[in-house]
Amino acid sequence: MILASDLHFGSHDTAVMDALDRLVRIDPDRLVIIPGDLTMGAFKHEYRSARELLFDWIDAEIRIVLTPGNHDFGALPGELFGLRARRTRNRFRSLMDVIGEQEGVIRNDHDMVMVTDTDVFVALRSTHTRILGPNRIRGEQIAWARGVLDALRVRDRRLHLVTHRSLWQDDCDSHGPMRAKERLEAVLLQPYRFYSFVNGHNHTFHGEVRRTPNIGYKLMHVGVPTASERTRAGLPPSAIRWTVGQAPQPCSLADTAP
Repeated sequence: MILASDLHFGSHDTAVMDALDRLVRIDPDRLVIIPGDLTMGAFKHEYRSARELLFDWIDAEIRIVLTPGNHDFGALPGELFGLRARRTRNRFRSLMDVIGEQEGVIRNDHDMVMVTDTDVFVALRSTHTRILGPNRIRGEQIAWARGVLDALRVRDRRLHLVTHRSLWQDDCDSHGPMRAKERLEAVLLQPYRFYSFVNGHNHTFHGEVRRTPNIGYKLMHVGVPTASERTRAGLPPSAIRWTVGQAPQPCSLADTAP
């Protein structure tokens, strides 16, 4: 599968997006995971560009797992107040309407579960900017995911949680992690024996087994770098090739020219 985060349409490089498109189309799993920040400012023209790419992939029978990032709802005032808040949420929701029609997908507003022959991907929004609940996965989202997993009876498959925000705070990450993580770890990750935790947001690569910060549950952490020019420390825009059970491999999008 291909993992590509923080595409940031609106400040993107067309050549980089073309390279990502080629990488996704030759992936033997025909599956791409996007842990948020499709857009830079949640504007209509940015969503139009993102929609064209995602819908081309769906038309090519490439499956997509998607969760929103903080940039996908605009600046804080736009998320909290007024007409812009409704517009940005509806723009992302319109993408989820189509992604939710894929085979094996169960969807609830901005959250989704995709079931494949071997894996289950649970993608939950972690970018709430409400005053009393910032940057967390809420209890009702966890309850919904548990209900879906119980109904599917998929414990013979590997489970992966996909979010935008991370559980961890690392020296190389300037962004803070999501808050209120104890419930997520104790109520979802550990009881259902999740195999991996996949996140974007930090524009950095991680690919190692780690323990969760509160209860110490061990799972694979895959931090996905940015597939845009908004990189850090001079790194090129990158995606990840990952065959589950093997080490994730970062792939520079500058090296995938035809």
